[in-house]
Amino acid sequence: MTVIPRGGESTPDASGVRYDDGLVYGDRTVNKKMIVMTAAAALLSFAGTFVAGWLTGGPGPAAARASVDANTPDEGIITPNEPLANDLLATVAGVDGNGLLEKKLKNLVFEVRERIQDLEARKQELDLREQRIQSAQETLDADASELAKLRVEVAATVATLRSEREKLAQSRVAVSKQEKANLMTIAATYDKMDPAGAAAIFSSMTKNQAGSPTDAVKILYYMTERTKGKVLGELAGTEPQLAAYFSQRLKQVSETQ
Repeated sequence: MTVIPRGGESTPDASGVRYDDGLVYGDRTVNKKMIVMTAAAALLSFAGTFVAGWLTGGPGPAAARASVDANTPDEGIITPNEPLANDLLATVAGVDGNGLLEKKLKNLVFEVRERIQDLEARKQELDLREQRIQSAQETLDADASELAKLRVEVAATVATLRSEREKLAQSRVAVSKQEKANLMTIAATYDKMDPAGAAAIFSSMTKNQAGSPTDAVKILYYMTERTKGKVLGELAGTEPQLAAYFSQRLKQVSETQ
């Protein structure tokens, strides 16, 4: 089939053939770019043949040129088996392949972006969780510090209470159940005595090393209220400090089981 080159705008002739700036191959048009590409491919083929022949001792450039000239069709004539047709088909296939590759790349970019967004969301979630954990840890540390302070304060309070209890126990005048019966009998005897005489005896019991002021307090405790008042009145006139001591200790008498 003849390829007709023609410049200017493409116009169909009577046979339906359209002319343009390229070449007409039946109803297909081959532009100048494809011609240049074909020429470059032929040149590379010639150079490859020349080098291969020179290295293998084959025919020289003249023979190669003759072979190329013999195999090269007339200018302006293209057959379906010629390199140009093959290059055109390969170009079309390459375009299709590039389009498929571009689609795959777009899908890959989309998937990567989705993965990045998922990772960013996960990172934000982990950061928020870490902030919550840090806040909870700070709260726990503050509570632990406050608890330690309270523990120290409670320990100090307990120590103070224990000391006060020991002091109270030491200052308390305890009367056992068995001792109570004897003290009541002695107190009844002192009730019958003269208040001045009873006061003198109590004063002697506190000053005498053999005596005990605690015993005097216990006897006074079980005496009648009237006699007890008279005895304290006698002591207040002669020994006011001793009377004050007895009055204070009487409040500390307690009966034990």
